[in-house]
Amino acid sequence: MEIMKDEIFEISLNPAAGPAPQELTREGKNLLRKIPEENRSLNIFKKYYFEIAKGMYIQKEEGRSSDFLKAGLAEIRELGDVYYTDAFKNISIKSSGKVSARVRVNTGTGLLEMKMQYKEIAPKELLDLLNSYKLKKDITG
Repeated sequence: MEIMKDEIFEISLNPAAGPAPQELTREGKNLLRKIPEENRSLNIFKKYYFEIAKGMYIQKEEGRSSDFLKAGLAEIRELGDVYYTDAFKNISIKSSGKVSARVRVNTGTGLLEMKMQYKEIAPKELLDLLNSYKLKKDITG
């Protein structure tokens, strides 16, 4: 995991792997680090409850991960270039929405009746939910 990368010096700094040297020299040139800016980016990771494990910053809680993806990533982008994989680009965040259902047997017809109310959920997602129920799929995750 590269946190900070300098193309000219061909060096990657990973603060999760340990402290980086304050000064770096290569071929008679000095790389001057902007420690305050570096610390701002690290503080953003801390703000969103990332933990250091095995030389990486890891976000263990799903709710906090979505908070980081919704807001924290934009904060990081303000500080510099951010590169990530196509798979990461395709991540979408959906609100959980609220669905309540009532099921009863109509004694007159002998049929099962189901009444649903939903808020904050797209009609297509509701149809997907009902289709997965019809197909007897596990929708609990």
